[in-house]
Amino acid sequence: MAIGLLGATGLVGGGVGAALQGPVIALGRGVSAERSLDLANVESMTSSVWADIDCLVHCAGVTDEEVQADAEAAYHRASYAMTRLVDSAHRAGVTRFVYVSSAHVYGPLEGRIDETKPVDPRTDYAIAHSASEQIFRRAALRDGVEALIVRPCAVYGFPSNLARFRRFGLIPFGFPKMAAEQGRIALRSRGDQVRNFVSTAMIGRRIAAFLSGASEAGRCLVENALGPDDLSVVDFANLCCERYRQLTGAACKVTQGEGEAAAKPFFYCSLRDNRDKPSELVPFLDEIITRLRS
Repeated sequence: MAIGLLGATGLVGGGVGAALQGPVIALGRGVSAERSLDLANVESMTSSVWADIDCLVHCAGVTDEEVQADAEAAYHRASYAMTRLVDSAHRAGVTRFVYVSSAHVYGPLEGRIDETKPVDPRTDYAIAHSASEQIFRRAALRDGVEALIVRPCAVYGFPSNLARFRRFGLIPFGFPKMAAEQGRIALRSRGDQVRNFVSTAMIGRRIAAFLSGASEAGRCLVENALGPDDLSVVDFANLCCERYRQLTGAACKVTQGEGEAAAKPFFYCSLRDNRDKPSELVPFLDEIITRLRS
């Protein structure tokens, strides 16, 4: 099976691409792309892009940073351009689709959340991902393709180009950066919100397992991609400081915000995935802290 991969140089796509089995063709507009495809330009979505491709793995959904910078462009890419992308691929013979979405489509990350919980997106970022999911679901129902929608929570993984990485607003990256550069981590809140931390490699292995199985026309599956680590924000900050101390011998302090109500309990779970896998969190933190200090 030949796989077309969107977002191969991005945070998620890099880890996913390394885990995929079979020929992988990088699609995009950068110099590393094997075939040119601009998600912001529907005219680039020609049939020649999809030659010999059986499956599309889409790891280039809009980011929160992109929504904040230009919400109109982000919404256009997540809806109209996504429709054109999926239709173009289907007409060219692509029969299997994978889309990496976000846990935020469920709305507030509170209570027990598995795939049976209805979506309730509240932010522009979550609404954009929810719209993209619906386009893949429609393609399964209307056109008979098979689709997998993957919803991770807190994603970590080593970026392909750390010098050009611009997503340090994400907790798995911002906290080790503060530890490496300042020797302290300042939280904006109490930090008792719990998150499930999953590596890009784990997401990639789940996608590879799906693609290695028998296909089923007209099926749209949803999977909450799980990691083995459920940590509160403050516990994750303390882990970053502990790794910093182990690596450098220097002190690292966590300060918490004050005056907020306690976060509601949250448990991210799945009917399809489980936590029975080794953690990759400490090796990730050691590598990124070391690289950021060099």
